[in-house]
Amino acid sequence: MRVLFIPKIYLQLFGLAVIVALVTGVLYPALGMSLISRLSRNNEVSLVAVGDVMVGRRVAEAMRILGPGYPFAQTAGILTKGDITFANLESPLGLPNKNYPQYGLFKPNPSAIEGLRQAGIDIVSLANNHACDCGKAALLDTLTNLKQNRILYCGAGANLAEARRPVIITENGLRVAFLSYCDFSFIWSKQHSLFRAGTEPGIAPLEKKYLVEDIPKACKMANVVVVSLHFGQEYTDCPTPSQVEAARLAVDSGADLVLGHHPHCLHGIEKYKSGLIFYSLGNFVFDLKREKTKTSMIVKCTLTPRGVPNYELLPVYISNCQPSLLAGQWKGSVLQRIDELSKCVPPANACPGDHPDRCR
Repeated sequence: MRVLFIPKIYLQLFGLAVIVALVTGVLYPALGMSLISRLSRNNEVSLVAVGDVMVGRRVAEAMRILGPGYPFAQTAGILTKGDITFANLESPLGLPNKNYPQYGLFKPNPSAIEGLRQAGIDIVSLANNHACDCGKAALLDTLTNLKQNRILYCGAGANLAEARRPVIITENGLRVAFLSYCDFSFIWSKQHSLFRAGTEPGIAPLEKKYLVEDIPKACKMANVVVVSLHFGQEYTDCPTPSQVEAARLAVDSGADLVLGHHPHCLHGIEKYKSGLIFYSLGNFVFDLKREKTKTSMIVKCTLTPRGVPNYELLPVYISNCQPSLLAGQWKGSVLQRIDELSKCVPPANACPGDHPDRCR
């Protein structure tokens, strides 16, 4: 009997061809598509986002008595599971054993950094109307405190260029850029110089020219762009026309996801073109007593190279400065409320199915 001899190199090439065929689905489409799907999921990132985290006033007192992790005790299990966890830090941290002048509502709470760490928060926005409540020195020390504890920040810096610079986080092979801006229209005009970044430290102002300049640059650096906007009117239910204009401009400029803060209560959600807009995530850790400010949500988004294909809302209720997950009827009522709030967002002129080339 003659034995057919096949050179080893041929066997290797044949094996490679079979693998390629499987992946492309030529031999077995179902198996090939399964492999492709599994590979594509490697580029998925889970983003967990929450609203305003304020660590001063009565929250600081609760942290002092019950420990820095107290505000996050009921939700840390969710927050820590995100590949990236984002929050708006609504008060200064500063550094221990330092005295700062106070120009606004909130005093620094340096020890709160431990609570942020325990909650698994990876990045915070500082572009808000309380970041400089204790001056530029406290802001710079807040940046130092965050850096020392390996928590990233966006929207603030030693100068305007740094405050506008995108922060890039790479997870599962996906590069995610974060930018953050604050509307100065609700900051007392005499404090503009205290808050505005320029040649001195401060925060990034929400200006159209910055959105159309910064976001396309971030697109070239990352696969997904997340923009945090501190804007709107406090305690209102619907976004203002200027809010809608700014959020949509961010998407038109290349943002995949817009996260809104400042109203201290929930606003609606809009799917605009290929972007997703949360007009206000509400409070998350806060001590406000108005009932509508106590209902909030945790947002879980899936990020991919094509944007944000899906998201999940986890309603929470804030009691004694601590948010807790809602379930059953109470959860359903909050989700229904968000649906109702979303209806007050004016319809866009553009077709929702449009997918502009942007920066892809």
